[in-house]
Amino acid sequence: MTQKLAPNSARSSKVNCAPDSGTQNRAMGGHVEWRRAGRCRVAFYLVGSLAALGLCRWWMLEHQAYLRALSAGCYFRRLTGCYCPGCGGTRAFFALLRGELGLAWRMNLLLPAGLAAGGLFALLHGVERLSNGKFRRSRHFHMTPAAGWCLGGALVAFWLLRNLPWWPCTLLAPP
Repeated sequence: MTQKLAPNSARSSKVNCAPDSGTQNRAMGGHVEWRRAGRCRVAFYLVGSLAALGLCRWWMLEHQAYLRALSAGCYFRRLTGCYCPGCGGTRAFFALLRGELGLAWRMNLLLPAGLAAGGLFALLHGVERLSNGKFRRSRHFHMTPAAGWCLGGALVAFWLLRNLPWWPCTLLAPP
């Protein structure tokens, strides 16, 4: 038993979600409050992320010995005797937290490089969001399938090269 409603009833009327004309800036052609809210949200996320990173850095440096004791080491290295692409990553991470960039590069080349590339990508994305599209990332900073395959190939090449016993390749292995 369905009930028929009159065309003027509350259920059949459409809801207008747009703000009233008093909050619209017609000269700029958009909703100023919505844009401002987007900038505030991005700035809030940025400040919150930096604060969380600072707190994590402090906590991890305070409990570094305890965290290293919990680490089981690399199972791949234990089973095969070869280095995996992540071997030395924990030591490189703690070296980065202490500010020792050279030691971090020596422990694992991929971790500082990956963090730098990810940080650059996040920074460019944040600037693009804060500028409301006035600053656009170039098309070279977007992840494409070809770039994914290249990164995967570089990871496999790094994995193979760090296990070779000759001089230039031994620099890739952690000490």
